Amino acid sequence: MADYYLDYDAYNDETTETCTFTNGSTTVTCDTPLPTGKVQVGDYVRPKDETTAPEWYKVTAVTDDGTQITDFTIDHKYYQDTISSAIYINRGDGTQSSPFCCLRQYIETSRSAGDILHVQKGQVHYCSKQYKKSSYVGLNDDYIWIEGDDWKSEGSTENPTVDFQNADVSDLNQGLYLDKGWCIKGIKFRNYASSYYARAVVYDAQGIFEDLVFENCRRPFYNCGGEAINLQQVNPPSSDRVFDGGKVWKITGGSFEFYDAGSELGLCSFSWVENLDVSRQIGNLAPYVFRNSAEPYVFWYIYPGNINPFAYAYYEDINGAVAHKIKCHAGVLARNTDVKRENGASDSIEATPSNLCSAARRLFNFNHLSLLNPPWGWVFYLNDTSQHTVTFYLALTGWTTLPTVDELWLEVEYYDQSTGTHKAVAKSTSVDDDTSTWNGLTDYTAKKLSVTFTPAQTGLVRVRAYLAKYESGAKVYVDNKLYVS
Repeated sequence: MADYYLDYDAYNDETTETCTFTNGSTTVTCDTPLPTGKVQVGDYVRPKDETTAPEWYKVTAVTDDGTQITDFTIDHKYYQDTISSAIYINRGDGTQSSPFCCLRQYIETSRSAGDILHVQKGQVHYCSKQYKKSSYVGLNDDYIWIEGDDWKSEGSTENPTVDFQNADVSDLNQGLYLDKGWCIKGIKFRNYASSYYARAVVYDAQGIFEDLVFENCRRPFYNCGGEAINLQQVNPPSSDRVFDGGKVWKITGGSFEFYDAGSELGLCSFSWVENLDVSRQIGNLAPYVFRNSAEPYVFWYIYPGNINPFAYAYYEDINGAVAHKIKCHAGVLARNTDVKRENGASDSIEATPSNLCSAARRLFNFNHLSLLNPPWGWVFYLNDTSQHTVTFYLALTGWTTLPTVDELWLEVEYYDQSTGTHKAVAKSTSVDDDTSTWNGLTDYTAKKLSVTFTPAQTGLVRVRAYLAKYESGAKVYVDNKLYVS
C-alpha cells in the first residue's frame, strides 16, 4: 500500500538540442547528436513544443555509441504532426519529489492492494496508446486507485483530463485496459474514437468509478463492472452503449447525453440503478433494481444462449413515485391498492402478461409469469407435520378464454421425507370457481387455486404461482395474502 503522484509537467532532465518526431514513425532522430547517456531505455520523453498535443512516449531503444546519441526508439508510433523540438525527459519513481509524468508508468508497473495514484488536477494528458495493467487485486482486498487530486496545492478544481486525440489506431483499441480491483475517481476522458469491435475507454475493470466524465468518447465501458457513481456522458460521437459487456453494475446518479434516440444506456448486468433520470434501453442479463429513477425500457434478448432466468427488473419507485413493480420476459407485476378482495389483503398483485407469456416449453421456462415475488416465490414455516391446504384467490379480467389449469397454477414445495433435505412439489389440479367480491373491478371472474399437502418434517415451505397465457388487455389480480389451513 503506497501513494504515488502524477504530474504531466514533471521532468528530471531536458535537452537544448532538438529532435525530430516524425508522424507514423517510432524513430526519433536527433537533429544534433545528444551526449551519451542523455536518453536511456525506460525514460519517458516528449517535445517541449506544445503545438502538437505533446504526448509522453516511453523509450525502448537508444543508438548510443558511447560518445553520442544519434536517434532513439519510442514504444509506439508518433501520431501527431511531424515536429522538431527540444525534449523533456522523465524517469520519475512516482514520489512527490520525482513524480510520474504518464499514467502508463503507474498502470503498467506491478501494483499492490491499496496503492493510490494522485493525478494533479487542471492538467491534460495526451494518449494514443493503450495502457494495460500488469497486476490486479482480489475484490475482497484493498483496491488500486487512480484519483484526480490537487496534490501540488495549486488551487485547481478542474479534474485532470485524458485526451485520446480521436486517434483510431491499433495501438489504442482500448484506452485503459485494467482488471479486478482497479478504481478511478475524478478523471475526465475525451476524444476516444476507436472503431475496434471491443473498443472502450475503460476495459475489463471491476471496481469503483466515481465522478468521471466521458466527452466525445465511444463506449465508455466494455466488459467492466462495479459501482458507477455520478458519471457523465457528454456529446457522444456514436450510438455505443455506455455500459456494455455483461458484468454486474450498481449505478447511482449521473447524467448521460446520447447520440440519437436509439442509443442505449447499456447491455449488461445492472443490479441496481438509483437516482438516475434516464429512460434508455438496458439488457437482460441479471436482476435489476430501480430506485428513484426514470423508468427505462427493459429489452429482453430471447435467442439460444442468451436467456437469463433471473432477468427481472424491480422498481421501488419511479422518479419519486411509489411503484412496487416487477418486469420480466413474461410480463409485469405491480402493486394495486384500488383493486382488492373483500375481507382479503389491503392490496392486490396486478399481473399483466406479455406476448411472450405462454405454456410452450422454453429454456428456463422464461415464458411463465411468476406471480409471487419472482423468481423465488413466497416462503413460510410449518412447525408441524399435519395436512395443510394453501389457497390463493384471483380475479381475472379481459379474457376471451380463461386460462386452464395448464396455464394458471399453484405449486407448493415441501419436505416429503422425515429426514434429510429432499423436497417434493405439489401442483394445483384445477382452477376453481370462487364467490369472492373484488372491490375496484366491475367485470371480472373470481377464481382460486389450492394445493393440499402433508409435510414429513417441519421446516420451510415455498409457494409459487404461474400464469402461462397471453391475451391482449387481459390481466390476473392476486389477493396479496397467504391463506394456509
